Amino acid sequence: MAASRSAAGPLVAVVNLRLAGQLEFDASGGARAISNNAPNGSALEGLVDQAWVRLGGLEIGVQPSMFGFARWGYSVVPGYSSLVNTPAISYTYRVDDLGAAGHSASVSVALEDPTIRDMADGVLARYASPGAPDFVAQARFGTPSFLFHIGGALHQIRDAAAGECCASADETMWGEAGTVGGEFRVKWSDLFGASAGDMYGRLMIQGAVARGAIGYLGIPFFATDYVADADGALHPTVGYSGIVSYEHLWTPTLKSSLTYSIFDTTETSGVGELWPGPPPVSMWFDVKVRGSQLQAGVEDMVQPDLMVGLEAGYTWTTASGSYAGASAAPVQVGFPNVALYVRKVF
Repeated sequence: MAASRSAAGPLVAVVNLRLAGQLEFDASGGARAISNNAPNGSALEGLVDQAWVRLGGLEIGVQPSMFGFARWGYSVVPGYSSLVNTPAISYTYRVDDLGAAGHSASVSVALEDPTIRDMADGVLARYASPGAPDFVAQARFGTPSFLFHIGGALHQIRDAAAGECCASADETMWGEAGTVGGEFRVKWSDLFGASAGDMYGRLMIQGAVARGAIGYLGIPFFATDYVADADGALHPTVGYSGIVSYEHLWTPTLKSSLTYSIFDTTETSGVGELWPGPPPVSMWFDVKVRGSQLQAGVEDMVQPDLMVGLEAGYTWTTASGSYAGASAAPVQVGFPNVALYVRKVF
C-alpha cells in the first residue's frame, strides 16, 4: 500500500497478491494437480486478490464488490454469502461522527464487471458479450459496536443460447438482487462483569435474494441465472441465501467460530415442443435445489505472524423437480469436510 495527500483528498494505491491453493489427489491416492483456487480458472484471478487506486471517495481497480459484506462469515471455508473481488469503478460518500462519536454512515455506487457473476451452462443459458456493467449500490450505518448494511444490484442478461440453438432473436432482460445484514461486536465483560475476563465476540447475520442474478447469492453453481426457451423467451431463476456466523475470542490468541448458512433456488422453463406429432410431445421443467452448511472451527496464534487452525463442517443438498408435470424423486447429498491449515503473515 502507498498513500499520499492531495488537494482532492487522500490518494491510496493497494496491490494485494494471494498465493493459496490445494493439492488434489486421484482415487489411487496419487497427486493429480495443484489448484490455485481461482474463481473462474484464471491464474491471474487466483493471484491478484486486490489492485486498486483510491482518490477521495473514487476507487478504480480490482476491489471488493459493493453488494455484500467483505467476508463470508468467520469460517475459513466460505459459507453461503456473497463475497467477490471484481474489476469495478466505485464512489463512496461517507459521513463520520454522525450525531455521536464513532457513529458513521456511507452510501456507495459502483459499476462492476458482470462476467464474474454470470451463471450459465451453455445450453439452458448462454451469455452473449456483455452490453452493460452491473449497477451496484450499498448503504451502511455504523457505531462502535454495530454495522448495518443494505445493498442492491442490477445484472444484465443478454442471451445467445436461443439464437445459436434455434435461430431465435436474442433477448435481453435485467436480473436483480438485494441483501441486508448486520454485524454486532461485544465485550462480554460489559454484559456479565469481570467474570467474563477479556473475552470478545462478534455476530454476523446476512440474507440475500435474487431474480435472474443467482451469482449474487454466494452459492455453488446449482442453477443458471435464467432458462432460454427455443423461441427466445427468458425465464429468470429465483433464489435466496442466508448466513449466521459467530466468532468468539477466548484469549488474545485463541478464537473459535460457528457458522450456519442456507440457500434455495427455483429454475423453470416454458412449455416447448419436443415433437410435432402426432401426437405432439411437449416438455417443461421446474427444478428446486436447496442446501445448508454447518461449520465449526478453532484457531490459535502461536506467534504474532503464525496461526494454526482446524475447521470441520457438514454440507446438505437436496434437488427435486418436475418434468412435463411428472414429479421426480428428490436427490439428496450430504458430506463432511475437514480443513487443517497454517497461515503465515509476512
